[in-house]
Amino acid sequence: QRGWPTWIKQLDLPSDCLPRIGIPGRPYGKLTPQLCRRWNIDPSSNPVQICHGTTDSIASSLAAGIENYGDAVTTLGTTLVLKVVADSPIYSPEHGVYSHRLGDRWLISGASNAGGGVLLEHFTLEEINQLGLKIDPTHPSGLDYYPLSSIGERFPIADPDYLPRLSPRPDKPHHFLQGILEGLTQIELEGYRLMTRLGAPTPKRILSAGGGTKNQAWMALREQHSPWPTFKAQTPEAAFGAALLGQSRV
Repeated sequence: QRGWPTWIKQLDLPSDCLPRIGIPGRPYGKLTPQLCRRWNIDPSSNPVQICHGTTDSIASSLAAGIENYGDAVTTLGTTLVLKVVADSPIYSPEHGVYSHRLGDRWLISGASNAGGGVLLEHFTLEEINQLGLKIDPTHPSGLDYYPLSSIGERFPIADPDYLPRLSPRPDKPHHFLQGILEGLTQIELEGYRLMTRLGAPTPKRILSAGGGTKNQAWMALREQHSPWPTFKAQTPEAAFGAALLGQSRV
């Protein structure tokens, strides 16, 4: 409805204390001559248009290249964040699924507590890079890990008491690393399957962003196990996505 939720009225706030709701990328106002001078912008040139913005996560998704219904993006960061483009929203708090509006479309989203952060609790970056070279993604480790840093999960299992599963630990460090990466891969797959069961479109392609894309072993495992085409985003920077939004190219 492009407005503040009705429960806001129960807070008895002044009517003018909240900003007006706008569509991301649409004009909001123009930069004043005073601000132009402060930032060394020629105020005599065409007025600088200010547009409604969005979150850094969505801007990164736009930069990654999501365009059409069914496009998906996975951010392989400290945590795993999944988004898929849909025509209508889905809200399922019991599953940790939420939606962001973007123009006439929606980004169905979910964020796990698992992610690359757990790797750094057991390995240095140098160790991850070196051990990753020893991993053969065509030979499963046989480990059934759910690699959380602490108790509690948000998505695809919404359970504040959910326990990490990182045992048994094999003798060889690269087998342990492989087990963690396989666990993260399965969490991502289950996340998209859950979204689909809740009514989201089946991913047509998955674009990958975040620091985890530098991990060749992780990327290889994802490509091997994913039933959907998986690609590395060429330009994942949020600033680029914000620029696209300002140009209304999304």
